[in-house]
Amino acid sequence: MDEFPVNKEFPPDFKKYGSRHYGYKNDVQEQIFYDFATIGYDLEVHYNGKKYYFANDSKGVCQCKEPFSGPCSEIYADANDLIKKFRFEDGQLFIDAIDNIEYADPW
Repeated sequence: MDEFPVNKEFPPDFKKYGSRHYGYKNDVQEQIFYDFATIGYDLEVHYNGKKYYFANDSKGVCQCKEPFSGPCSEIYADANDLIKKFRFEDGQLFIDAIDNIEYADPW
C-alpha cells in the first residue's frame, strides 16, 4: 500500500490528534496543511468575517480577489510559503491566525 503524502514543513501529529483529521487539530487545519499545502488544491478560507481565496498554479500560490480567478496578489513559492508569509487584512500572519480561521474548504 502506498503511503499518503506528508507535509514535511507542517507535519501531522497522529499521536496527539489521532487520524480523524489526518493528524491535524481540526478540520480547518486538515484542509489547510493537507489538502491545500500537500495535495495542491485551491482553498477558500473564512477569517474575521471575510472570505479569502488562494490558488495553486504552475507559477506558485497566490491570493485571488474572486473565487480562484482574476488578478492575484504576490505569488509565493508554494502553499507552505504563503502560510508563513501571507498577512490577512488585520495584519495577522496566516500561520499566527490559524486557530482563528473559521472555515476552510479545498476546491
